[in-house]
Amino acid sequence: MRFLQLLLGSDARLRPRLIAWMLAASLSTMAAIALISEMVGQGAGQPVRLQQLGLFLFISALIVFSQYSALNLTTELVERTLDRLQGELAGVFRRADLAAVERIGTARIYGVLSRTTTVLGEAGAPAIHGLITGGVMICLGAYVLYLSPFAFIVMVMLAVGTVYLFRHYMRPAEDEQQRAREAEQRYMELFVQLLDGFKEIKLNWRRGDDLQRGFMAAANAETRRRKHDAMKRANRAYSVGFAGFYLLLATVVFALPQYFSSHESATKITYVTIFLLATVNVLMRALPMLARANAALGELDRLEDQLAAEGVDAVDAEHAWPRRFDELRLHGIVHGDEGPFDLDLRPGELVVVRGPNGSGKTALLRLLTGLYVSTHGHVEWDGRRVEVADLPGYRALFAAVFEDSHVFDRPYGLDDDARARLPGLLRELGIDEAASQRPPHQIAPASSALRRRVALAMALLDARPVLILDDTLAGQDAGFVAYFRDHLLPALRARNVCVVIATADDTLLRDEADREVRPGRQLPLTIE
Repeated sequence: MRFLQLLLGSDARLRPRLIAWMLAASLSTMAAIALISEMVGQGAGQPVRLQQLGLFLFISALIVFSQYSALNLTTELVERTLDRLQGELAGVFRRADLAAVERIGTARIYGVLSRTTTVLGEAGAPAIHGLITGGVMICLGAYVLYLSPFAFIVMVMLAVGTVYLFRHYMRPAEDEQQRAREAEQRYMELFVQLLDGFKEIKLNWRRGDDLQRGFMAAANAETRRRKHDAMKRANRAYSVGFAGFYLLLATVVFALPQYFSSHESATKITYVTIFLLATVNVLMRALPMLARANAALGELDRLEDQLAAEGVDAVDAEHAWPRRFDELRLHGIVHGDEGPFDLDLRPGELVVVRGPNGSGKTALLRLLTGLYVSTHGHVEWDGRRVEVADLPGYRALFAAVFEDSHVFDRPYGLDDDARARLPGLLRELGIDEAASQRPPHQIAPASSALRRRVALAMALLDARPVLILDDTLAGQDAGFVAYFRDHLLPALRARNVCVVIATADDTLLRDEADREVRPGRQLPLTIE
């Protein structure tokens, strides 16, 4: 099973210790069973056997300590496994194409990671108990083989038949559980709609009712129904499993004694079979958790495959390129139904991408920065064609403030000097003294205009040769627009920074722009 393979293969140093403790727990449990059956076989009226009692207490202590040690190692291995899986997913996510991330949705990515973390964290202990129980069952089988080969053959045949029937009934339960997870994912996507549209729902109660009572309630009902059906099917499979082992007990107790060599052997095999039922109970409790863990890992694998299928770069590849340029050229680049776009950029220029909403301004900027991978056309950097493998280094040319730019909880990636300059820069951009001392995401959570100023400050501290501003001046007050035009823009020109700003305003920065660009859907881009 995938989870067990992942768990045992997560750390080569700890794996031998874990296997050793599991073997110790299994063998010591078997030793205790053998000792008990031996004592029972001696019949009643025997004096107190202090030597056997001491041996049994020693074996019991070994069982407890072995299981304790195995569970401690399992906890450590599960944490290391989760750390590795989370790191791998973060790496795949960072290498993925933006368009793929937008199609999948960050809510689904977070949901899959959250569910996987929770399920794997809960599955570690049951998995180890299941493995120890499996070892005990193998030892019990060997002991029965020693006592009576015929009884062993009969028990194996009944066990194989029971396992076959169990898997036969369990497979539909697993399929139904998968459909339940898909229904739950649809519900979570609708719940994200509820969260993201909170303001609109507060203003329009009918819209909220339609979303919650109509669509969310239906998705939730389907999830519950499918989970209920999956549980019923699983319970049927477990009932078949238990019935098979009770049939095994009945066979050993009532049908096989006449074939045993002695009454003592019959008594020992009966006790072993009764204990076998107890181990089966432990195993049956572990199987649902293992199934959930395997399903969670399967969902995580599918998500990683979706992201990796359109992955385009290595995370650290940007260090292979210098952060400078003499000329950038876009030749007929297309993404989906956006484009084709042509554009030339040079250091120190102000290029205004002007056009109404929906005209392709944001798509052009994302293609320019390499966030979207073009399906046709190409980009040249100082006369060299930028290939897919070059995109991480190419992106290092750009600092950007998009309309939906995220403001992090702290200034990640800045050195100490840049961090020290951040509050002063925020004040220059019109943010008051008290607010400038707060964590970036707490400065103006309810104001998109101020949030874009915080994002602009972070972009300026990145000190890249190209600054991309996607409608950053929209909604700003006249004082800030004047500051940008009269102070910030000349300072950027003096540093030879190329500024590309998108706007729907036909008059904004008309006199200051070196060139204007007017993109259009499915139409050649025109440069005025």
